[in-house]
Amino acid sequence: MQTIGDCVVVVNDEEIIKVHVHTETPNVVLEKGLTYGQLLAVKVENMKEQHKNAKKASKKKSKKAPKETFTFAEPTEEIGFVAVAAGEGMKNLFKELGCANVVSGGQSMNPSTDDIYEAVLATPAKTVIVLPNNKNIILAAEQTVPMVSDRTVVIVPTRTIPQGMTALLNYDPEISAESNAQLMMDAARNVGTGLVTFAARNSEFGGRKIKEGDIIALENGKLTITEKNAVKALVKLAKSMVTRDTSFITLIYGEEVEEEDANKAFEELQDKFGSRADVSLVKGDQPVYYFILSVE
Repeated sequence: MQTIGDCVVVVNDEEIIKVHVHTETPNVVLEKGLTYGQLLAVKVENMKEQHKNAKKASKKKSKKAPKETFTFAEPTEEIGFVAVAAGEGMKNLFKELGCANVVSGGQSMNPSTDDIYEAVLATPAKTVIVLPNNKNIILAAEQTVPMVSDRTVVIVPTRTIPQGMTALLNYDPEISAESNAQLMMDAARNVGTGLVTFAARNSEFGGRKIKEGDIIALENGKLTITEKNAVKALVKLAKSMVTRDTSFITLIYGEEVEEEDANKAFEELQDKFGSRADVSLVKGDQPVYYFILSVE
């Protein structure tokens, strides 16, 4: 199967073998299967059509998604956090890391200054630290600072989701908010961010033509890889980013990635880097990006 396709998964027990494979020639797969026994169930789906439909559904969903509401809260606690993130899994992750409120937003869906302002006022803290997690959102976050009069707002200008996660994990309750802002950002700068997504339009990179819908991978914002498969692109990206000094690798998979493929990607990373780094898998449900890779 690996010679005619990818994302091969084979599971067996005493009586049945289940095979999953992405291929342009499903007839060859079925013929090969028949040489080993009867076919009990066959499921063939066009992944390109699924991809197109998923993008349409994602756009439709984002248009109809109700705007979140934040309720004003008196600043009673000493410190609180607000982050910007897209995807239910991602938002839940930031809340688990200590954020009182998470504003929906990210690539192609930037929140407004008012959105961040409302989230700040809904955070019951005298000092609110805001993590924009996207370079295009930093300015909107900074504009909230003079708007708020009943509490202090400190912006930690994180540019990616992995930077935001690391910044939160490095917060030190024993020092001031201003010192924390420096400490958190210093830690964030040491995190590598890898992104696997699709080309939104036809273009050219490094003399190579890229078609709309092709899988592309970005290393710290720079396009480095083009592929036909998201898992393959991820593995190539990880090989480029992981060094002998890497201690932590976190793989976050998006709303268009099947759990089976996410586990396949995780196993690939575990096999290649698990002996020298701690590899984690997180269900982020984020749009736009099939995978977000954090390397620290």
